[in-house]
Amino acid sequence: MLDRIEELVGQLRSAWRFRRHALVVAWGVCVVGWIAVLLLPPQYEARTRIFVDTNSLLRPLLQGIAVPPNTINQVELVKRVLLGRPHLEEVINKTDLKLRVKNDRQMDQMVGDLAKLIVLKGEAPVQEGSDRVPTFYSISFRDSNPNVALAVVSSLL
Repeated sequence: MLDRIEELVGQLRSAWRFRRHALVVAWGVCVVGWIAVLLLPPQYEARTRIFVDTNSLLRPLLQGIAVPPNTINQVELVKRVLLGRPHLEEVINKTDLKLRVKNDRQMDQMVGDLAKLIVLKGEAPVQEGSDRVPTFYSISFRDSNPNVALAVVSSLL
């Protein structure tokens, strides 16, 4: 036991001799890290969570046409409607994203980018003793401008 304590004290003394080198390396790492963090572009995220009773909305439309869809199919159906081209063009025209668009080609690019950047997730908690499955959807969008991110999510809502 005494040998281990003497060995530990010896290692501490030898480390103490190189304390200035360690301090210089630590400060160098800190400065590089601070510069890297300052160079990161700001990202703002707007998120909302909504409740949609998809059974009451879809049941009359799909009655007699198709087998009742499961929750995953319902989420995909809502995604297709919300992220469809006409709806995304409407979102662009309602928000400040229209200022970034100058011609039709840029509009096509913006619609494609917007469809990729909007995150729509669905979750369906099942209620016991009920054939109805309420569905919660989460809509989120990130942008470098906080007002644009909020406007896009509000428009989708």
